[in-house]
Amino acid sequence: MMTRSRSTISLDATCAKAVTLPNAMGKPPCVLKPIGVEHIPAFRDGEARGPLLVQILIYDGGEKSTVAPRDRHWAIAWMVGEMTTASWFVDGYPIAAHRILELKNELAPDGSGPLPYLTNWGPRTTSIGVEDQASIHVDVVVLSYSQRQVMEEIARNEPVRPPNGNWNCQNWVASILRRCEEAGILTGDQRRHALSQTGVNWRNLC
Repeated sequence: MMTRSRSTISLDATCAKAVTLPNAMGKPPCVLKPIGVEHIPAFRDGEARGPLLVQILIYDGGEKSTVAPRDRHWAIAWMVGEMTTASWFVDGYPIAAHRILELKNELAPDGSGPLPYLTNWGPRTTSIGVEDQASIHVDVVVLSYSQRQVMEEIARNEPVRPPNGNWNCQNWVASILRRCEEAGILTGDQRRHALSQTGVNWRNLC
């Protein structure tokens, strides 16, 4: 099982204790990779090969949120398609899916609670739930299919750091955007403008 990577876990005051990651991506042993919807042909084969808008998703945001901006979960995502058959409709609306790059906070197999580190399982395609729809969407850049493949490869290889009181999923997202700038698929102005809309001092993330 897994939960969203809340910064309250990553920025734990008890993180003075040594935390050893099982590997650079924090993939815990005996925990299965989350299942996406890549196996469904409409999503596996239907992602637009043309340009798509890439966004930062910010969870637990909004004016009524009680979660501090630095404690909100971030992800990078873009819409890839909708299920149009009647069996995939909910309340009269088609289920949509997006390609998402994010960290997860896995639960320990022994039932002792969340693991003291985050996990990078790599890019996946997932249906959009209520939590995703309610997240704040910050536009980053429109990327071609080949550029999105570059971003996915960067995210797939972006390591996870042990909790140290400063690093969390927001730093991970900011690092991916910086590496994308270095790879030439977005500009520094585009990166800085997107991060400036997140509600945190983004200069501390890079």
